[in-house]
Amino acid sequence: MSMKKSNSGRHILVIMGVLLAGCASQGKIAPSPVNDEPIIGPYYSGDGGAGIRIAILEPEGKNLTEGQEWMPSFIQGMLTSDFSAFSAMIISDRQNLGRVLAEQQVSLAQDAEASQSIGKLANVRYILAGSLENISSGEFLLQLAVTDAESGIRRASFEPRLMTEAQLRSASVIKEASAEMLAQMGVELTDAGRAALQRTQSSEIEAAIALARGLTAEKNGNAIETLSYLYNAVSYDSSLLEASGLLENLSADIAAAGTGAFIANDLEAQNKWKGILDEFETFYTAHPPFEFIYVPIPSQQGKTDYEAGTADLKFEVTLRESVEFKAMQNVLSTITAGLAKTGSRDAWGFASWPYRTSLFGGYKNYAVVAELKNNRDESISTVQFAISGRLVIFRNKIYADSKQNVSIVFQRVKIESLTENLSVRIISINGITTEQAADEGFIRISAADKLPAKKLRNLLVVLSRDFFNIR
Repeated sequence: MSMKKSNSGRHILVIMGVLLAGCASQGKIAPSPVNDEPIIGPYYSGDGGAGIRIAILEPEGKNLTEGQEWMPSFIQGMLTSDFSAFSAMIISDRQNLGRVLAEQQVSLAQDAEASQSIGKLANVRYILAGSLENISSGEFLLQLAVTDAESGIRRASFEPRLMTEAQLRSASVIKEASAEMLAQMGVELTDAGRAALQRTQSSEIEAAIALARGLTAEKNGNAIETLSYLYNAVSYDSSLLEASGLLENLSADIAAAGTGAFIANDLEAQNKWKGILDEFETFYTAHPPFEFIYVPIPSQQGKTDYEAGTADLKFEVTLRESVEFKAMQNVLSTITAGLAKTGSRDAWGFASWPYRTSLFGGYKNYAVVAELKNNRDESISTVQFAISGRLVIFRNKIYADSKQNVSIVFQRVKIESLTENLSVRIISINGITTEQAADEGFIRISAADKLPAKKLRNLLVVLSRDFFNIR
């Protein structure tokens, strides 16, 4: 169709070019420069609270959903890490503390009697406790206090603070709480200490979140989920001794027959192993080891439709293996080693496991919904599309194959709705919102300045496509 190039049409074209140039240059999401140089101490002056013995408890969770159960453990872990690194206090090991309190069935209620009981059992003078309450969608109220277990007098506190889920995940508010309570406990941080306390690496946060998820899964009796998250934690931070110690114990437990205790009854053993194998399939069906990566800054595709006053805008997406992919391989290796040690794999009917499970073979499509937003936070266009991936297994090794580096187009976007700094937001994948996906550990959703380079495909993966009728 021919178009008249009127002055107004040329004017629209110029405006469009300026706006899109502004989006590309000003709106890029680039990672903040991270100075990896270590901050040299000392981190505190004086004795740093030497001689103080303190137990740091999980904050009491209030109104938390199933996907948020890990948050109190995450807060406990970050506080424990901060108090250990930035003071000379003696911090109770939370694993031993948890076992002792569970065995003695001690109430964690925040009262003088409970504090005294915990103080005696844990051999500490002070108790750091509090609560995390889900106030509304995306908002949480955190409050913390340090109590003298002997007198019941409050020694330090972090007054109730509202925070978003993003702030909780970044640990920014937790770091503020650590700084305030350390000061109230008499710890004088140096400039280096304050700077180091506020510096957080993404790997440190991801490791702490994975560990918290693993500990929560362990409490709920989900061995495979626990293993997966602990492997994730160690992959993010190999120096995380708590995660590696738990991982070693649980892996040995499964490798020794999966139960941690001798099972004399063959039928009982077969049922136990069936539960482990079923749990593996259930967990990784609900937690595909993929990461959806997208570039949130759109660019124009094709020419402007002057008569309609519209233009097409595109953004780039890809689906890749996530850190959970390596964890899945490690979990599978742990299970198959343990199953082989039983000597009953064939007799129990597990000879073809995991090759015939629904996890491996054909592609699975993931339906994505995205929206285009202007700088007035208006949703000016939406698009639905599918991106696919599959897992292939050969000789107990898992390979991943997924859709790579494609352009998704917002069609016929009204030019009058465009502003500078347009951005793309992912609304959902398979009907699961971005927020839910983060809470429930579904496919990771990550924004990037640019997509990773295309990866080389394994020959086995390529050749197996014909078998599954893959295009």
